[in-house]
Amino acid sequence: MYFDFEFGQRLSRGKILFALATALSCALVTVTGIEYFRSQTSFDDVQTELATARNKNANDIKPVVAKQDQEQLQTEFKLAQQTVDQLGIPWAKVFAQVSADATNDVSLLSLEPNAKEKELTLVAEARNNEAMFAYVLKFQRNDFFREVYLTHHSANTQDPLRPVQFTLLARWG
Repeated sequence: MYFDFEFGQRLSRGKILFALATALSCALVTVTGIEYFRSQTSFDDVQTELATARNKNANDIKPVVAKQDQEQLQTEFKLAQQTVDQLGIPWAKVFAQVSADATNDVSLLSLEPNAKEKELTLVAEARNNEAMFAYVLKFQRNDFFREVYLTHHSANTQDPLRPVQFTLLARWG
């Protein structure tokens, strides 16, 4: 076989520039393609590692709370729970029954509900022992409170009228 090359023939500048530009473009496209493939592979690897790390650490993440903050949160939680308990007291029924049992001979001094135990501690003052016992019997007969106890009573000997101060414990529910 025989190849005949004509080396003596000169190429025009336009053809040379075109050939160089084509060769440079091909090299640039090849390098860009290789870099794109490398970066895409690297990106996929990073995405896989990130997903693995998220899944692994999802259950391991625990909130960091200082001991003082935790104690304060516990205190605030207890206060909130007490407030919720107080809201759960059937106030309308309690006041309706206390009002229904009111007499002119007895003055209420305080009402102290205990929502957790469903108890009401009532402190009152009566003109005399008979008025106190009548009030206690009337309170025991109402429909709302199921148990009523006279827990304390004392006469005020310093007062010339000698009123009797007493405490009732009444349970509802």
